[in-house]
Amino acid sequence: MSEQLYFIKLDENKAKIELSKRLNSECDFSFRAYVDENYEDIKFQEIISKISENIDLLTNDEFLSIYHWFRAKNKLDNPNLDYRHSKDLLKQSMTECGLELFYESPSTSQVRKFHSIMSDYECHIESDINYLCKSVEFNNFLKYGICYTGELRIFLNKKYYKELDNKYDLEFEQKIDEIILNDGKKYRTMALTEFIVTYKYNLETIQLLPPLREFEKSMRDNESYSYPIEFNPILERERDLVSLAWVYDDLVVLWEELKNYTGTVLMIHDC
Repeated sequence: MSEQLYFIKLDENKAKIELSKRLNSECDFSFRAYVDENYEDIKFQEIISKISENIDLLTNDEFLSIYHWFRAKNKLDNPNLDYRHSKDLLKQSMTECGLELFYESPSTSQVRKFHSIMSDYECHIESDINYLCKSVEFNNFLKYGICYTGELRIFLNKKYYKELDNKYDLEFEQKIDEIILNDGKKYRTMALTEFIVTYKYNLETIQLLPPLREFEKSMRDNESYSYPIEFNPILERERDLVSLAWVYDDLVVLWEELKNYTGTVLMIHDC
């Protein structure tokens, strides 16, 4: 099963009332029964007590158990709906309880690269970002992440894709300028520092690719083929670089969703 990361706008006051009420309901598929049947280290009453006292006390795994229950109950209640309508109902049900699911990273690669960028940012600010944080703190990370991955995308366009049309570079540059105008100059500087530190390694990765491209070219007439084992390190470096740069798209969506939001952001990691 792939890793996933769910992004939620958390309304603590609404959750204290509505989420408690929903989780305490004695329906055919109750949260109490779901927790008892599926978890050994998570206790129903502890979750209810924490929500009543302060929902910030819930652990990532406890939040994840709540999300899994909402999802399982939604599938049970609406077995004939297609994926899109079922997802809409799930979001609606969660939002009614103070948990607005607004974005998710559905693949292991995306999740790990996201966390890699966040880890580098935490080193720069010498502080950790919790899975539950204020929007200002999270948006500052997004400013850094967009600037860093934006620079990577411009770098790849020139050195990897070798794009002659610079319209995409202009898009990245405009987004970086937007970040700077939104009190992001400091985070742009951090991102440039990180980009410069990794530039030599990234350029070396690009310079290692020609033999790989030549091999792929020689295999064009084959319906299927395997790479010689000596190409594995190069393939891994190529995948890492490209997938890291493409996290830019996730970060921009999150930025657009959150730039006018002033509440709490919850990141639930499902691994």
